[in-house]
Amino acid sequence: MSGTSHEKSTTDSPNTSDIDIPSSTHEWSPHLIDKLGIRIFKEDVLKIILKRWCLLRLSSKSLSKVDTLVSACDFKFDYDAIENIPERKGKFEKLRKKWSPDENQVLTLKLHKNESIVNMDWLIVKLHELSFCLHSIITEMPKRAVSEQKYCTLFEKFLQLFCFNTLSPPFITTEKTLILGRTISSQADIICSRLDTSSDRPIICVCETISEKEDVLSPPRKKMKSDIQDTSGTEEPSQQSNPSSRLNTEDPNLWTQHIANLLVHLDKSFRYDGILGITMDKSWVRFTYLEVSETTMKKIKETPANSLDSLNIEESERPLFCYSKPYNYLCRDDRKIIFNALMLIKKMQSDYEKVY
Repeated sequence: MSGTSHEKSTTDSPNTSDIDIPSSTHEWSPHLIDKLGIRIFKEDVLKIILKRWCLLRLSSKSLSKVDTLVSACDFKFDYDAIENIPERKGKFEKLRKKWSPDENQVLTLKLHKNESIVNMDWLIVKLHELSFCLHSIITEMPKRAVSEQKYCTLFEKFLQLFCFNTLSPPFITTEKTLILGRTISSQADIICSRLDTSSDRPIICVCETISEKEDVLSPPRKKMKSDIQDTSGTEEPSQQSNPSSRLNTEDPNLWTQHIANLLVHLDKSFRYDGILGITMDKSWVRFTYLEVSETTMKKIKETPANSLDSLNIEESERPLFCYSKPYNYLCRDDRKIIFNALMLIKKMQSDYEKVY
């Protein structure tokens, strides 16, 4: 795998065998990620979905149809932050029109109504809900700040545009699994699930908020060789405003709790050896993927926490965590990429369930 490795000094890193294993993923430190030997890579979002997670290979015809539907959902709404949306007080209709398909887009959506990606009637209803939520938020500003929960609700509406079955609190239960001989618990902010939530592996994607209020003053984590690589190619950054300083950093400390959450949910993942994730910071999102082989996961569960520094596994067996650059779903250009990714996930899910 190509990419540039970024290594930092490990002089001040404590011995991970002396670190306790918290029962909640919210309390995990970066050193626990070292102990598990997890490799961290930045990668292009489409590579994450089409090559890493990849439930099945999509034909060129299917990929072309997804591209057509992405164009049909290229709505005019285009801002870099909720605070910069000018429509306020009684201008809901103007806002709603910016989220509505034009005549040609409607025709395209109707022609592809059997693709199991976009349902025209459902899409219009969900776009109305999305516009209503946004209008409610901006009419309350600046008197009332936009809460983390409101951003979660907005993104859940985005997921529902493409018929994802979503769960959010209080409908999400706390998941538990064995890690390093200890029972670890975690709760996601949003779960994309198969319709049968009682199945052994119902989870399509785990979404959670990574916000500025989380502790970013963790001690520097010990880097293993080739731990952090950038395989995302030469993709140009968004021309819109940057996300928060924390989401815009490549600091591996950022990913500690998210990786831990994905580990806890892995046993319920639609794909046996990997789990898809999305992180949220206001209107910015990243796509992530954690891949752990069955034999490695067995060692992760059963190896005692007080064992040697890291798991006794070969380099090729080490877990792999990938993350994309951040995208802003309020920005038109970024939203095309997000919609493309979501439609590809939905298309794979639908086709996979038809075969299996």
